[in-house]
Amino acid sequence: MEKIRLEEMTWVEAKKALEKARVIIIPLGAIEAHGPHLPLGTDNFIVERIAEEVAKKIGGIVLPVIKYGQVWSLINFPGSLTVSEDSLFRFLVDICLSLHKHGAKNFAFISFHIGNATVIKKTARYLKDNYDLNVFYFVSSGLSKIREFCDSKQWHKNYFHAEEIETSLMLYIKPDLVDMAKAKACYPDKKIFEFYPQKWDELTDIGVVGDPTVATREKGEKMFEVIIDEVVELLRKGLEFIEKKEAKHG
Repeated sequence: MEKIRLEEMTWVEAKKALEKARVIIIPLGAIEAHGPHLPLGTDNFIVERIAEEVAKKIGGIVLPVIKYGQVWSLINFPGSLTVSEDSLFRFLVDICLSLHKHGAKNFAFISFHIGNATVIKKTARYLKDNYDLNVFYFVSSGLSKIREFCDSKQWHKNYFHAEEIETSLMLYIKPDLVDMAKAKACYPDKKIFEFYPQKWDELTDIGVVGDPTVATREKGEKMFEVIIDEVVELLRKGLEFIEKKEAKHG
């Protein structure tokens, strides 16, 4: 079986793989509080598995997960780490340009941490304008579909954190790091959240918005498959668009 993880390749293998790969997949996560029942690296564990499965199905290479992200909202919870968007932007640009030097032109950022969304899009536009690189970006993909598996009420239409979805996914991906005995529901009053930059320790004293107590491994497996299917479908569509355009212009 061919290697898909860049870090496991020799430079000789990497040379051949970079020439052959349709896309370079860069998973991004974060180190941040996810309630008393989930580990700080929840976003990393989830996105790493997503990226690997997508790479297998799409003919890509997956880079090591970028474990540090923009964590403004939950930074007041112990253990949470944040990097500035400027630092993350420069870091992503440097990684892509390093691989572009050896022939890579198509990239895909995949993040299961919504705090990375703004910088991912900014990076994609910058690399397109300045280096003509194709960068796709997927943040918390499949959310509307995977909510069909939920039994709990969602706290917000766009935000989810340490509740039924993430807990179910972790029960499927890393069950040994989930302590369901400590899972607690939390539905804080949104107050001014919709129109004011509010730190999440002002909303929840446990770092949870929603209900993780009804999460199950079975739901997590179904959610994971839906996420993979959506990202693969969209990425395949994007790559085919690029490949047809390049073939047309010779």
